[in-house]
Amino acid sequence: MIDVMIKLLPGGKMPAYMSAGAAGLDCYARVGGKIHVPEKRGAFLDEVKVFRAKVPLGFALSLPDGYVAYVDPRSGLGTNHGIVGGIGARVVDADYRGEVSALIFNLGDKDFEWQAGDRICQLVISPVARAVLHQVDELTVTARGEGGFGSTGR
Repeated sequence: MIDVMIKLLPGGKMPAYMSAGAAGLDCYARVGGKIHVPEKRGAFLDEVKVFRAKVPLGFALSLPDGYVAYVDPRSGLGTNHGIVGGIGARVVDADYRGEVSALIFNLGDKDFEWQAGDRICQLVISPVARAVLHQVDELTVTARGEGGFGSTGR
């Protein structure tokens, strides 16, 4: 266990683990809002206009050095409403002291509306391994090599 300091902001609720085995702390929207249905104009992803919202969570935090917090989607919102997160802004660094927010996207087929106090995302706190980078001319050889997306099969 680690100690994390939480400063609640006006209208904020304390994040909470919802079960004994939960990896993430459920977080609550400080304000209500609505994301409209995505406007689908074509068959390709680059032709789809996705609607997104930045949802303030009503708290700031102080993580110990060597830790990071990830703002992740709640699986129920994805399954039931097509609301996803974890795209783009999801990392909360240990030296950040502002209000934590969630960036959520509507990939569903209906507008999505939430109220202040609704559970909107989860916060996963994890240790960070800092790397020392070494520039080299060649990398070690592996069986996979440069095989990328889909190269290991289904």
